Amino acid sequence: MQKVYESSTALEAHMVKNLLEAEKIPSRIEGEDLQGGVGTLQAIGIVRILVEDADYMKAKGIIDKWESDQPAVTENTPKPKSNTAKAFFIGAAIATSFTYWMFNSPITTDGIDYNGDGIFEEKWTYKNNRISEATYDKNFDGAIDQIYNYSVSGLIKSADFDNDFDGTFENILKWFQILFHVWYITDTVSRRVKVRN
Repeated sequence: MQKVYESSTALEAHMVKNLLEAEKIPSRIEGEDLQGGVGTLQAIGIVRILVEDADYMKAKGIIDKWESDQPAVTENTPKPKSNTAKAFFIGAAIATSFTYWMFNSPITTDGIDYNGDGIFEEKWTYKNNRISEATYDKNFDGAIDQIYNYSVSGLIKSADFDNDFDGTFENILKWFQILFHVWYITDTVSRRVKVRN
């Protein structure tokens, strides 16, 4: 018997064996059980197909024809373009649009008209369904006497008070992360004096 074909896989060897048997050429596969030891054995030519000496030339012609019919393997196949940068910019644009929408959503107001004159004495302003400002007219004269400002997360930031109802906010209170931070009092010369830290 002569070796007519060498393969590195048993699958390819069985394909060639079936090809030869279709042409009535008996063949035998050797070395297909050695594939498990590829890490310690030479990887090329492990599996061999053997045919009788008389059938060698006919088998070699069939195998050569089969190999020439196989599509050529090219090393210069173009790599698919990476869409990573495109996906990043699309994601960034969507995130930016969503953030802009969250911080610039419609502003709504609500309030209470205690004396029935059609002007709210207590008025609450909501931005993105969170309170952003509350104003109060304590003496019902139509001028705002107290203003409370809230952060984006809905926590109080500052409060301004006009205690003598003259249109000047005398007391200004500031909060930092819910904790009372500083209190300013405006004196008669419209100068702020820091009272407490």
